Amino acid sequence: MRQSDFEAQLPTHLPSLRALARRMVGDADDAQDVVQTALLRASRELGSFREEAALKTWLFAITTRVALDFLRAAKRWSNQALVDACDARGAASVAEKFGDPSVSFDVQEHLAFCFTCVGRSLDPEQQVALVLREVLHLSHAEAAELLGVTESVLRHTLSAARSSMEKQFEGLCALVNKEGACYQCRALRELAPEGRAGRPLPATPLPFEARLEAVRAAAGDGRLNAYFFGTIKSMQGR
Repeated sequence: MRQSDFEAQLPTHLPSLRALARRMVGDADDAQDVVQTALLRASRELGSFREEAALKTWLFAITTRVALDFLRAAKRWSNQALVDACDARGAASVAEKFGDPSVSFDVQEHLAFCFTCVGRSLDPEQQVALVLREVLHLSHAEAAELLGVTESVLRHTLSAARSSMEKQFEGLCALVNKEGACYQCRALRELAPEGRAGRPLPATPLPFEARLEAVRAAAGDGRLNAYFFGTIKSMQGR
């Protein structure tokens, strides 16, 4: 493929690449860095692209592996940092954010934030497998191809990821377990001005599959999430 053809087609695929990176690393700035690195790598390796393959699939594979490299190099997030950032006091500290009329609370967006945060505490391969298969709904074959592993390895990694995610979420999220440590959803919804509190919170604890549905439905651009990702990152830097 010629460089000019690549550059002409790229705008079509950029939104999907950004969404992919955002799902994996969470923070918008980190996701942008992942995409930029992936595009530079793709440009350098353009000669190896087989034009009978789909350009989007090729770019997805590169972006996935760059995201995986980023997660391997980054410090894994601790559960204690998640608890500290997500207690009721932490929620109250963002009341001023609602002074911006464009800021609102949405429980799906916040569950997506929490899902990514818990994911960042997992083994990177587990987190990426979980995103590809359970959030983006890729087939086992497609996810394995993007990760460069066999389907057998992908299934084993995914099983371990689900088990770890469910176990850790159980102790953190009050929507999952009434004994959970986090009451942020409730506190944020109460702090939100009228008309910006979003849909009601679930009346009963959410099973894993219901959480996945909420994460998939989230647009991934909640303004409050940027604040919380920044809070978690600053805690990890202590």
